[in-house]
Amino acid sequence: MKIINCQTLSELCEFLLDGEPCFVFRAQDKVSVPGLEAYAALIHNAQAKNQIRTHEDIKRFVDWQSANPKRVKVPD
Repeated sequence: MKIINCQTLSELCEFLLDGEPCFVFRAQDKVSVPGLEAYAALIHNAQAKNQIRTHEDIKRFVDWQSANPKRVKVPD
């Protein structure tokens, strides 16, 4: 499996989005779930339409971290 870091992945997404900057969270990042939960609170307050998808993604991150505890780490 090819190793790719978040910076390279962000650059690829930015290229695909016609230069629009983006930020990538990975489930292996120990602080990703709290970060996504804070984002969920912000979009709730803004009455955003993607709230259900965000909560589903948080669950996916939690499930992955539970299944892969040795791969969860403080971000580089």
